[in-house]
Parts: sequence; structure tokens; C-alpha cells
Amino acid sequence: MNGRTRIVLLVSSSVLLALIALAALLGQSYESDGIYNKLDVFVEVMRHIRSDYVEPVASRDIFDGALRGMAATLDIESSYLTAEEYLRYREELPRRSATTGIEIRKHPGSGYAEVLFIRPGSPAAGSGVRAGDFIRAVDGTSTRDLPILMIGLVMAGEPESVASLSIIRTGVRGTLTFEVARAELAPAQVTHEALDGVGYISLPSFRLGVLESVQSACGEFRGAGIEVLIIDLRGNVDGDIEEAVHVADLFVADGELLTLRTKGRDTDYTAGEFAMPFNIFLLCDESTARAAEGFAVALADRGIATIIGRTTAGLATVQRRIELEDGALLNISHAKIIGPGGTDYHGTGVEPSVEVPTSTSEDGEDLILRTALERARHHATRQRDSAAVGG
Repeated sequence: MNGRTRIVLLVSSSVLLALIALAALLGQSYESDGIYNKLDVFVEVMRHIRSDYVEPVASRDIFDGALRGMAATLDIESSYLTAEEYLRYREELPRRSATTGIEIRKHPGSGYAEVLFIRPGSPAAGSGVRAGDFIRAVDGTSTRDLPILMIGLVMAGEPESVASLSIIRTGVRGTLTFEVARAELAPAQVTHEALDGVGYISLPSFRLGVLESVQSACGEFRGAGIEVLIIDLRGNVDGDIEEAVHVADLFVADGELLTLRTKGRDTDYTAGEFAMPFNIFLLCDESTARAAEGFAVALADRGIATIIGRTTAGLATVQRRIELEDGALLNISHAKIIGPGGTDYHGTGVEPSVEVPTSTSEDGEDLILRTALERARHHATRQRDSAAVGG
């Protein structure tokens, strides 16, 4: 850790309190909390740094680092970019069109980038990098000191370039190094197929347009007389929460779906009167995040679906990017996704009804999918037998 980083850590908590005190001057009352005393402490710390620290330090560096620490204190999704960092981000991102296929998040404990998911068919799929690994550095740049947006920037690059990843793996001493190529990857598409009388939909994202794909797949299944559905949400880490709500509305006849909670306001989403009559099994694990978690909890809490797999990532916030007057950027969690009945899964994740501890068997079989198929086929058989008796 260099001298500048130590200074940033030293003043981060103090500047947080100082800025709260400044907010009090704009109309909020914090006198009872002793915040003004903390502002005095902040000024004292600054004075000691200027007079006693062994090396010259620019006040702007201290404040920028403290602001970054303040945003990071909120949650792992929020971050602050200086004007210089944000300018670099805007200029370089369009040129960095290639990716490794690794989906990441900022780990709340270590601060390193954590591998959430590796996209099948991507350069990283055969590289040896695993979900759950911690990326200590990318091309020699530590991920611990970078905001999540800047980690995404350094992970990307020009087509055919190679990313050198320094990896920390649980249970392995020392660090591992992997050279992973970058390539331009088309957005993952919704796919579907019938598996022995059971409908299977792979839903890799909730980007705009997914609703139509799911409607089309469900129409095919209903036309074939299929009444049991498996929806695979593993690896679904991004997308639009309203698109997720629209897809959930396909399967819920009425009542509450989700609530989007912002400062002082709740926006409630409710289902319409029509729902497709499927019995649904959802496949989830640690790589199920954000809008996909909202979709899962909307169906599971209403008793529409059974979740099979493992607990989801617990990332239930919606981000907002705010460009500041000096050209800096504040990326902040401005809303939280709340499930039916007030279910708050941020930080804890959505737990499965049927837990599958290990994803893959020794011979490479997908154990979560196998478990779901066994239960779905059993359910489909019971439905057919019941219909035959009734007929």
C-alpha cells in the first residue's frame, strides 16, 4: 500500500462525516448527533496531514480519495470516479469493444473483483478461471483500489488482445496467473427447447426485447401441450428491472409482483389478469443477480415457482449515474428491489427451495438442471395421470 492510499483510508471516514455536516448547513439537522464536532476533527486531520506527514500531499488527492471511500461505504455497487477517471472511461470504453466473457462484482469483504459467472463459449470459458475466484489484478493493475466501473474498463480491451489476470483462489496458496484472450461477443440470446415433455428456457439477461422471446417460447410450449416449465436464470447478472417485471407478469395472474423503493417513494408493480398456466421451476445460483433476482423472488414468493440450485448474489439495487459539476461521476444505488410482502434480499440473496450444493458432477453433468428435470418430469407425469383419471 503506497503513501497516497494510506492517506485516503485515513480520511475517508472523516470526510464522510464532514459532508454530512455540510448537508446540515443546507437544511438538515444533525446537531443532536454531534456531527459538527466531527467536522472539527476532519479539519484537524487535514491540518496534521499538511504539517506532519513526511511527504507533500495535494489536498485534491485527499478529497478525491475520501469521496471514493464515501461512495464505497454505501454498498459494493456504488462508486465515485474523479473527473480524470470519468473522462478516461468515456473516451476509452468505445474503443475497448472486446471482453473476456467474465462477469464480476466488487467483493464486499476483500474489495477485489469477484468472478460471478463465465459466459459459455467466451475466451474465459476454457482459460481455467473459475466462478468464485478473486481477480487481484488485471495487467498489473490492482482491482482492490478501483471503482467497479474502472474494473470493467481494464477488463475490456481491443479485439485479440490478452488480459493477464492475477487470481486468488480459495484453498490455493499464493496467486495464480491466467492469460485470457479478449473477443467481441454478441449479446447472449434467449434459447428454448422441449426436454421430454418439459419446456426449458435459458434466460441469460433481462435486456429490452427479452419479453417477446419468452412469449414466443411459451406459445410454442403451450401449443405442444407442455404445462411444466424450467427457466434457467444462472449467469443472468444484468438487464432492466421493468423488463423482468413484464416477463414475470406472464406467469402471475394478479396481485403484487415487485416494489421499487427510492428515497421517500415506493413504486409498486402488480400483475394483470391473464397468466400462462405453467408449473415453473427456476434454476438459480450465485451468478443470478439484480433483475433476475427480482424476477425469481416475484414468482417464488407468490408460490408460482420453485427455486432449485443455490442462493443468489443478493444484488438488489438499481444504479443511477450522476455527472457532477466538476466533471466527476457518482454512480449510486438510487433504488432497491423489494419482493412481494416486503421481502428484502439485498445482501443476503434469494434462497432456493431445493438446494443443490455442487453444480457439476465428476463426469460434467449439470446437477442443478438434472435435479430440476427430475422434479419437473415427475410433476408432468402426475399431471398427465390426473388428467387421464379425470377424463
